[in-house]
Amino acid sequence: MQYTAEIGQSFLPEAIAEIYTQTAGQPFLVNRLAAIATEEVATDRSEPITRAQIQRARDQLVRESNYNFETLQRHASEYKEEVLRILFGGIYPFTRNSPVVKTLAMYGIISETPEGNCQVANPIYERVLIDHFTPFEIGLSADILVNGHDFRPYAVDGALQMVMILSHFRQFVERRGREAFKVTEMPQEATGQYLLSAYLDILMRQVGSETFVEVPSGPGRLDLIVVYQGQRYVVETKIWRGRAEFDKGLQQLADYLETEDVQEGYFVVFHARPNVYGKLPDDQLEFTQTLTGKTIHVYLVRIGEFVE
Repeated sequence: MQYTAEIGQSFLPEAIAEIYTQTAGQPFLVNRLAAIATEEVATDRSEPITRAQIQRARDQLVRESNYNFETLQRHASEYKEEVLRILFGGIYPFTRNSPVVKTLAMYGIISETPEGNCQVANPIYERVLIDHFTPFEIGLSADILVNGHDFRPYAVDGALQMVMILSHFRQFVERRGREAFKVTEMPQEATGQYLLSAYLDILMRQVGSETFVEVPSGPGRLDLIVVYQGQRYVVETKIWRGRAEFDKGLQQLADYLETEDVQEGYFVVFHARPNVYGKLPDDQLEFTQTLTGKTIHVYLVRIGEFVE
């Protein structure tokens, strides 16, 4: 409101809500995000700033280097294993009687969920930490995967063949499971999310995608949104945490598709726990189901111990 009073350019309510969603009110992030939005993205002072423009500013912010991010990364690296597990779905009670929780909260790395558990403090920090901890070798593996197929059939008549794209990805991971996942000390499921994200990023650049967005969306979840020829493709990834969490993830994706007015979505689930999930016949690793009128294509990606 101070900015609007001084300059005359307003923020739509949706833009203000998006700023808070992305930053959780962290002062540096609020100011830096707004600076990018007003100085580099929404430069027409006669037009109000929109949610989409805030998202563009956010995509630019998470790729820059600054003192705040460097401090975040340095402190998070001291507790790498704990931070990674919180990032990718680990459930830890938020109690300051735990030295690790107390320290991570003091540095502003984590906050408390409504259920009383630990979470990374905001989506921007999630993205910055994911990029910081992603092994360089993951990008190389993704490049091998993309170049291992003729990518031209992936885009036909102005539409991405996402079913084919994700099916090839699942088969690649299963064929090269141990090799693909031994490049990092991180949880194997987290590495799977990294690999899919890098794979889609490289592939989308090959086919000339308009945008590719990664949206951390909750413990163990990551949304990947591709826009190609004006059509949106929503891919949600999740780490296997049991049948109840799987069903919850399906419903969350269906609800998101409803919000975005998209009829079809893709649900990629990584799991490396055969003692919990059990081995499945090959014909059950990919299937399609309808939920609240939305079509969801499901890919169960077995990694690590699943691979023969």
